[in-house]
Amino acid sequence: MSPVFLRQAGTAGQDWLFGAPFTDPRSVSRTFRTAYREKYGAEAGRWSPEAYDAVGLVARALEPNSPLYFLFQARGGTFRFLGRYDQVE
Repeated sequence: MSPVFLRQAGTAGQDWLFGAPFTDPRSVSRTFRTAYREKYGAEAGRWSPEAYDAVGLVARALEPNSPLYFLFQARGGTFRFLGRYDQVE
């Protein structure tokens, strides 16, 4: 999601919804960070928690009332946060 998309898409990019399941690696458990560092010899990268959780995300997304995804809407040349997907009307 970047302003480049909005400029290039023009009016076709208005009112799109975007999901954002990003997790900051610094915010995950110490157990995950330690295990990652020990296995790979480096700090967890930007998308490491998502890679680790890929199968779990799909499984949990299929459960009722799963709060995994946040929605954003492209409008007026910017992205507007709408909230959890299950709470957006």
